[in-house]
Amino acid sequence: MLQSAAIPYRIDDAGGILVLLVRSRTRQRWIVPKGKIGSRMLASRSAEREAFEEAGVLGRISHQPIGTYRQPASARSLIGEEAVIQAYPLEVVDELPVWQEMHQRERRWFTIKEALQVVRDPEIKALIRKFRSYVRGLKKV
Repeated sequence: MLQSAAIPYRIDDAGGILVLLVRSRTRQRWIVPKGKIGSRMLASRSAEREAFEEAGVLGRISHQPIGTYRQPASARSLIGEEAVIQAYPLEVVDELPVWQEMHQRERRWFTIKEALQVVRDPEIKALIRKFRSYVRGLKKV
């Protein structure tokens, strides 16, 4: 099962990179916004929609994924089935004070170093490390 995720980020006044993580609803772990790809929707646009719904942010989504990671599929799926999640960087331009899942999830900005400390999932940690390399390339431009 293919899904998509957004890695919402912004550059602070000092030039540092911050990433926005959300808490998962069931296990309360820090994750990136992700979900099923909508029908007739590009994976990148679906990731953008997930960031809007789960974290209340709007921005510029890259149409090239920076990586993929795997997770066990939901309990409603076949046993042993995995979700393959393509992740897309999303440069945040607006953070809404009210959003769809605000009563279900906490959102918080982290430095990349902090994000690597709070994220438990090794696949998401590896993705954040890839993202760190991606944004280093952006800052040189």
